Amino acid sequence: MTHEAQAAYNEAQRRIIDCRRRAETTLDLSRLGITTVPPEIGQLTALTGLNLSGNQLTSLPPEIGHLTALTGLHLSNNQLTSLPPEIGQLTALTKLSLSGNQFTSLPPEIGQLTALTMLFLSGNQLTSLPPEIGQLTALTQLVLFDNQLTTLPPEIGQLTALTLLDLSGNQLTSLPLEIGQLTALTWLDLSNNQLTSLPPVIGQLTALTTLYLHDNQLTSLPPEIGLLTALATLILFGNQLTSLPPAISRLTALTRLFLHGNSALAIPESILGPTLIEVYGSEKKPAARPQDILSFYFAQRQGAVAGTLRPVNKIKVMLVGRGGEDESPAVLHGRTP
Repeated sequence: MTHEAQAAYNEAQRRIIDCRRRAETTLDLSRLGITTVPPEIGQLTALTGLNLSGNQLTSLPPEIGHLTALTGLHLSNNQLTSLPPEIGQLTALTKLSLSGNQFTSLPPEIGQLTALTMLFLSGNQLTSLPPEIGQLTALTQLVLFDNQLTTLPPEIGQLTALTLLDLSGNQLTSLPLEIGQLTALTWLDLSNNQLTSLPPVIGQLTALTTLYLHDNQLTSLPPEIGLLTALATLILFGNQLTSLPPAISRLTALTRLFLHGNSALAIPESILGPTLIEVYGSEKKPAARPQDILSFYFAQRQGAVAGTLRPVNKIKVMLVGRGGEDESPAVLHGRTP
């Protein structure tokens, strides 16, 4: 152990001793530069909050399992590759942050953390999720962006309390049918994957207000997309869409629709309006109205079928109005840790 690492370890030990002596219930060991956690941590059985983020940890001691009163455990931005089986003993945990590590898999014991409401796993190297993930039925937020997931287990459908699911930046080529069981979802991010289609069960997610689907390989949308009548934001730029289903016109709550980069739709940039970056970035340009974009598209389609296609400048559309002061999306303003 280097001199710096030893000094950091000694400081962690000192804080643990002080925490026990003072009977404190929270302990901050973040950003000390420690490479290991002193085993004395297991003596703090009354601890409810532990912050170990921003260190250089490669593993956790088995004594971590003694902290059965913990409700919050922060381990983000370390170098962890695995969790000890004893992690499953922390059954009071409601928030677990494991973002920014080097996990390639999760232990089955993760399924024992049945009180979890928030689980953050972004920025790892996960290639799959264990079936036991389905036992976390209290989860309301599951953040998995920037991993290497190629599939989702069918057990994902058991997480019926989820309101936020972030799967962006993975390698998903399809979604399991069980995704349709997540009927409490209001925020779903599937951007930057390799999806070529959406299952019709997507229409069962009727509580959705925000749906990110940009930068995939979608060529079409299922008609069931029209059942998402609460949807306010639909982001579809950077796909390969060749057509839009007429049912999309039922989305009367839409205030944001981004279809840029789908050249086969033949919608001019002047109709699509400012890009997402231009709307939510520093320029704060007003977005085009979804109703105007869709009206133009279907008028063009009807004109093509009838053989009376009109020039763009002959079709009256309005490209004004913000439609509300929505908060900027997470894709531009950072993520939940």
